[in-house]
Amino acid sequence: IVVLNYLVKLLSLTIQASPGTIKMLLSQKTLLARVQELALASTRFTKHPVTPLRDVLFDFMCVLSSNQDAVCHIWKSGFMADFPKMEKQKTEPEKLVHWLRLVIHGTYTGYGQRMSLTIPNILDIILESCQKSSILMLVRNLVFNAKCHPKLLTHSSILQFVMECVDENKPKQTLLALQVLYYFARLSNKAKTILKNQGCGNVMVRYDFTTKDKDIGELRGLSDSLLEMFC
Repeated sequence: IVVLNYLVKLLSLTIQASPGTIKMLLSQKTLLARVQELALASTRFTKHPVTPLRDVLFDFMCVLSSNQDAVCHIWKSGFMADFPKMEKQKTEPEKLVHWLRLVIHGTYTGYGQRMSLTIPNILDIILESCQKSSILMLVRNLVFNAKCHPKLLTHSSILQFVMECVDENKPKQTLLALQVLYYFARLSNKAKTILKNQGCGNVMVRYDFTTKDKDIGELRGLSDSLLEMFC
């Protein structure tokens, strides 16, 4: 286990230092298959020998997902098929967090954006995860892909959730929420209409900046742009 721990960490560091090594790793199908098998085992079994390495294994999978070819490999291998099963394990939210991180990393690629919405009930699962910043990050990434718009727009709660996050007035969370609203309204006329009808303008009028907002410039810029769109 100790050797495996160092090996997986070394692989992660190698990819971060030299992204070009991903192609070499993808050619090592036996090695990748073994790492994926261990990552699955770490979430399926509470007392499996590799369970203590869950963080390290999923860190590696997330780093690997910075590359579109790697994301394609992960999805085509069937690895992500276990994600929906997490919906039945709400008593173990720490497991869901790892899967959510992996999905988010994958959505920085076009392929990952499209494939994430093929997971049954994915939007409902993430909303129940209570990981607000992670949910917003995922939705923001999906907004940039027009093929993802229909599912986002037809979901009954996603846009309302995003607007509620603005109202909570937590700087990092608010920034992500404003990015979702701004880019969605800019990229989709239908989204703009729906947001306007749901009172997005009123949300922006209520939003109160504080001197503690680290990203005050971007927050104010996004807020002003949204006010101009909806008010």
